Amino acid sequence: AHITSANEFKNIQQSLIIEELLQPSINIVNLKRLLFNLDISVENKYLISVMETNNHFETNTKEYFIFMNDLVTRATLHKKMSISRYLLVFDLFKQPMETVINDFKNFINLSKNIKIVYTAPIDNITNLKSAYEECELLLNLNIENNIINYQNHQIEGMLAQIPLNAAKKFLNNSNYRFILDNEEMLSTFIKSNLNVNIAAKALFIHPNTLKYRLNKIQKETLLNPRNINDII
Repeated sequence: AHITSANEFKNIQQSLIIEELLQPSINIVNLKRLLFNLDISVENKYLISVMETNNHFETNTKEYFIFMNDLVTRATLHKKMSISRYLLVFDLFKQPMETVINDFKNFINLSKNIKIVYTAPIDNITNLKSAYEECELLLNLNIENNIINYQNHQIEGMLAQIPLNAAKKFLNNSNYRFILDNEEMLSTFIKSNLNVNIAAKALFIHPNTLKYRLNKIQKETLLNPRNINDII
């Protein structure tokens, strides 16, 4: 009973910490008090991740729940954000990032219906809100990969945040039809972080062919697809 009470207290404290961190304006005094109760530092290296699950299992259900419980338990902070999504925060001083990512991969092997998004490590726990929002953003984009590193999809993340009015204005632009005709190529180029060699390999074309097509887009639209500002 004492152990149960201690775990319940810890879970409540974790929820309160995360709720405080997700506020538009953090009450730093209250936050430090809550962190002190769980011996968590404000300044540290943390990996922020969001795990999405569903009720379709492709493997031993018992093994799935045991692994999931172990993963959640080892997180410095965790909170169930919705019926299918969990916010997990890992202290990278207690367990290396490579270990955490390997655990993600092992968990994914239990079911392909799991998705995990993680961001670049943060150096201050007060940066959790922006990192969490980045994870949620990519999950809502329905990217095919089961493990998603935000750093590999920053451009897609930025594009998703373009206001609807701005997007409609772009659709009415005379350049839109030309860009639409090259949608697959540009999409692959963006997903390859504007790397010609990687994109060309994914498109099964020679890098010089891709360079020629990118130059043609620049000539026709006066927008340089190699420039991040023009891409946006």
